[in-house]
Amino acid sequence: MKLEENPEGNGSLVDKNQLYLGAKHQANRKPGASGKAKLSARQESNAKCDLPRKSLNMYTWQEIQRHNQETDQWLVINRKVYDVTGWADRHPGGHQVLNHYAGEDATDVFRAIHPDPDIVRLYLKPLLIGELAPEEPNQERNKNSQLVEDFQELRRTLETMNIFNANQGFFFFHLSQILILEALAWVIVWHFGSGWLITIFISFLLTVAQAQGSFLQHDMGHLCIFKKSKWNRLMQKFVMSHLKGLSVKWWNNQHFAHHVKTNIYPKDPDIDVGPLFVIGDLQPVKYGKNKIKFVDYEKQHLYFHVVWAPFLVPVFFTLKSVLMMYRRRDWEEIAWVSSFYIRYFITFGPFYGIFGTIVLIYSVKFLESSWIVYVTQMSHIPMKISKEENQDWFSTQVLATCNVEQSLFNDWFTGHLNFQIEHHLFPTMPRHNFHKVAPLVKSLCAKHGLQYVNKPMLKAFGDILRALKKSGALWKEAYCKHPEINSYEQLLSGNTWESPSTYDFTQAPGTSSSQISSQRNTTKHISEWSCRGYKVQAWLEFLREKATSVVVAAISRTRDMMGFCLHCTILLISTEAKTVSLGLQPPLPPGRPAAPAVHPGHPGGHRLAVG
Repeated sequence: MKLEENPEGNGSLVDKNQLYLGAKHQANRKPGASGKAKLSARQESNAKCDLPRKSLNMYTWQEIQRHNQETDQWLVINRKVYDVTGWADRHPGGHQVLNHYAGEDATDVFRAIHPDPDIVRLYLKPLLIGELAPEEPNQERNKNSQLVEDFQELRRTLETMNIFNANQGFFFFHLSQILILEALAWVIVWHFGSGWLITIFISFLLTVAQAQGSFLQHDMGHLCIFKKSKWNRLMQKFVMSHLKGLSVKWWNNQHFAHHVKTNIYPKDPDIDVGPLFVIGDLQPVKYGKNKIKFVDYEKQHLYFHVVWAPFLVPVFFTLKSVLMMYRRRDWEEIAWVSSFYIRYFITFGPFYGIFGTIVLIYSVKFLESSWIVYVTQMSHIPMKISKEENQDWFSTQVLATCNVEQSLFNDWFTGHLNFQIEHHLFPTMPRHNFHKVAPLVKSLCAKHGLQYVNKPMLKAFGDILRALKKSGALWKEAYCKHPEINSYEQLLSGNTWESPSTYDFTQAPGTSSSQISSQRNTTKHISEWSCRGYKVQAWLEFLREKATSVVVAAISRTRDMMGFCLHCTILLISTEAKTVSLGLQPPLPPGRPAAPAVHPGHPGGHRLAVG
């Protein structure tokens, strides 16, 4: 590689002026300068590209792929090479999105996630460090270049057809539906009281409102309703935080990481459901070989109904959301989420009390959770789950997702997530246009020999349980057949030892067949009993270390709380002392006796103090 002159501003972070300019563009979708000659963001970006610029460094794919570490992240967009190492932690979609594409071509995923890439290029410009050498292909050599070109041509066709333009009346109808159901639940309780039948009925209404709110905030999170991103973000805060009581930033970080590496283990957070479940073909075998058994995974398809489905939203989502807000000290989000609980206490508190209102809130979340779990997991768990294979964007999404047959009820019940393939290929597309795009996507799949899966909803629900049962069987097979683990360190690292039962005695010189048979039988029994001891010892050590870490964390938290309480107590005592000192009476004149503190004969009673 011949090193040429670097462009100006190749730092790893965007300077404040660029951030301000980018934010202003993002808010207004027009340049910040005033006057008649106001260019659009697209025109301004193109004009900047036409300006004379200094020569860029040329890189090969082999050089770029070496920069795939968390502390050294390069990626390629439209043949331009960017160093995003310093920008990753400030990325609005979360640092994992950039980490997962380090050393790879990110052109298609960049275009899929950002509705207006010309605005985002204002952020990218200071991160530009070079471009692909002329002899290098547009993407890695292992990718199907013809499929990549066909998919990009399909996207250009859809943009020409204005498929990415939203019908705002459609989304206003869904928001109205949610608000009407919330208001109707309160009116029913106010008019008919808070009996058991009424409570069950309004819980059903509120569950529908909460589930439909999840689908609506999902649309807003993908910036596919309003042309101005700030309105999408604001409405997502209103729906997700105020109407549902969850953190927007936590959801977006988790969901974008799921979109960019769908069903890629362990990069997709939605399939990292250990230690209670193992899914796919890789995780069960890994757990089985390493003798990991937190629960009996062979029965996971049975306890799925009582663990994963009902508790995902009220427990996992709520805890994750609260932890992120607490760690980041995000007071704005805390205020938004608090408004959800304040609203419920104001509207339902007079009828149910504080405890009853809390029970109502989490009963609704409990019911909503099963709805959301079945809708979201029916399209992913039964599909291909693999390690990173660095496939093209189209193949990755089609193989990792499936559709459910279209009907008016299915569209409403799933929030149009029955078109998961189209949604994952075009996340910023309004959901009411998915059915228009489906035939074109299906045609492209047929052209390149990819299976386009479309199934009935009940079969899709059943496939979740069948996939869990299959994964549990894989775990059981690996757990029973694979050699046991020799030590606690190997248990954590995944390195196993070869037990005597797997040793081939025929390799030993001068060994007869009878000796081989006798030695194998002996070592089989030795292996069984000794490995049981190793497993017990390993797990005892594991539990001891876990218990120690929990105790240390509890002591640390208790120490911090005691310090805080001591500080408050000292502050309270000092304030009280100051108040008492300010309330002292002035000294009496000479010769005047002091008034008694209590006057027994006072008509106000013997407890009334006299001044």
